[in-house]
Amino acid sequence: VSQSRYSTEQIDSLANRVADFEVHAAIEQEVLDTLQDQGVAMKKCIAQPGACKLCLANVAVGAIPIGSAFPSGDQAAPFHSRCRCNVAPVNEGE
Repeated sequence: VSQSRYSTEQIDSLANRVADFEVHAAIEQEVLDTLQDQGVAMKKCIAQPGACKLCLANVAVGAIPIGSAFPSGDQAAPFHSRCRCNVAPVNEGE
Protein backbone atom coordinates (compact mmCIF):
# COMPACT_ATOMS: atom_id res chain seq x y z
CA VAL A 1 0.00 0.00 0.00
CA SER A 2 1.52 3.30 -1.06
CA GLN A 3 1.25 6.43 0.98
CA SER A 4 -0.42 9.48 -0.53
CA ARG A 5 1.65 12.63 -0.62
CA TYR A 6 -1.52 14.52 0.32
CA SER A 7 -3.08 14.58 3.75
CA THR A 8 -6.69 13.63 4.34
CA GLU A 9 -7.38 17.29 5.11
CA GLN A 10 -5.91 18.40 1.79
CA ILE A 11 -7.96 15.82 -0.11
CA ASP A 12 -11.13 16.82 1.75
CA SER A 13 -10.45 20.50 1.07
CA LEU A 14 -9.98 19.87 -2.65
CA ALA A 15 -13.09 17.70 -2.79
CA ASN A 16 -15.11 20.44 -1.11
CA ARG A 17 -13.81 23.09 -3.54
CA VAL A 18 -14.67 20.91 -6.52
CA ALA A 19 -18.14 20.20 -5.12
CA ASP A 20 -18.74 23.90 -4.41
CA PHE A 21 -17.69 24.80 -7.95
CA GLU A 22 -19.89 22.17 -9.56
CA VAL A 23 -22.95 23.11 -7.51
CA HIS A 24 -22.41 26.81 -8.25
CA ALA A 25 -21.98 26.03 -11.97
CA ALA A 26 -25.17 23.97 -12.05
CA ILE A 27 -27.18 26.69 -10.33
CA GLU A 28 -25.84 29.45 -12.57
CA GLN A 29 -26.50 27.37 -15.70
CA GLU A 30 -30.09 26.82 -14.56
CA VAL A 31 -30.46 30.57 -13.97
CA LEU A 32 -29.10 31.27 -17.46
CA ASP A 33 -31.40 28.66 -19.03
CA THR A 34 -34.41 30.12 -17.20
CA LEU A 35 -33.56 33.65 -18.30
CA GLN A 36 -33.30 32.47 -21.91
CA ASP A 37 -36.61 30.58 -21.64
CA GLN A 38 -38.24 33.77 -20.34
CA GLY A 39 -36.96 35.77 -23.30
CA VAL A 40 -34.47 37.88 -21.35
CA ALA A 41 -32.16 39.52 -23.88
CA MET A 42 -29.32 40.81 -21.72
CA LYS A 43 -27.34 39.66 -18.67
CA LYS A 44 -24.70 41.09 -16.38
CA CYS A 45 -22.17 39.83 -13.86
CA ILE A 46 -22.69 40.63 -10.18
CA ALA A 47 -19.45 40.42 -8.19
CA GLN A 48 -19.17 40.10 -4.45
CA PRO A 49 -16.96 42.37 -2.30
CA GLY A 50 -13.32 41.43 -2.65
CA ALA A 51 -13.79 40.04 -6.17
CA CYS A 52 -10.69 39.32 -8.22
CA LYS A 53 -9.55 41.18 -11.37
CA LEU A 54 -11.04 38.52 -13.65
CA CYS A 55 -14.48 38.95 -12.10
CA LEU A 56 -14.22 42.73 -12.00
CA ALA A 57 -13.45 42.69 -15.74
CA ASN A 58 -16.65 40.70 -16.26
CA VAL A 59 -18.58 43.29 -14.25
CA ALA A 60 -16.93 46.19 -16.08
CA VAL A 61 -18.39 45.23 -19.47
CA GLY A 62 -21.88 45.81 -18.08
CA ALA A 63 -24.83 44.33 -19.92
CA ILE A 64 -24.11 41.80 -22.64
CA PRO A 65 -26.41 39.68 -24.82
CA ILE A 66 -27.68 36.57 -23.03
CA GLY A 67 -25.82 34.23 -25.43
CA SER A 68 -22.50 36.06 -25.28
CA ALA A 69 -19.43 35.23 -23.24
CA PHE A 70 -17.97 37.53 -20.62
CA PRO A 71 -14.33 38.68 -21.05
CA SER A 72 -13.27 35.61 -19.04
CA GLY A 73 -14.65 33.49 -21.88
CA ASP A 74 -17.47 32.08 -19.74
CA GLN A 75 -21.22 32.35 -20.34
CA ALA A 76 -21.99 32.34 -16.62
CA ALA A 77 -20.39 32.12 -13.19
CA PRO A 78 -18.44 30.58 -11.63
CA PHE A 79 -15.56 32.08 -13.56
CA HIS A 80 -12.88 30.28 -11.51
CA SER A 81 -12.45 28.17 -8.39
CA ARG A 82 -13.88 29.88 -5.29
CA CYS A 83 -15.79 32.39 -7.44
CA ARG A 84 -18.75 33.97 -5.65
CA CYS A 85 -20.15 35.92 -8.60
CA ASN A 86 -23.57 35.53 -10.11
CA VAL A 87 -25.27 36.32 -13.40
CA ALA A 88 -28.37 38.49 -13.34
CA PRO A 89 -30.88 39.67 -15.91
CA VAL A 90 -30.70 43.23 -17.18
CA ASN A 91 -34.02 45.03 -17.34
CA GLU A 92 -34.79 47.30 -20.27
CA GLY A 93 -33.34 50.73 -19.71
CA GLU A 94 -30.84 49.50 -17.15
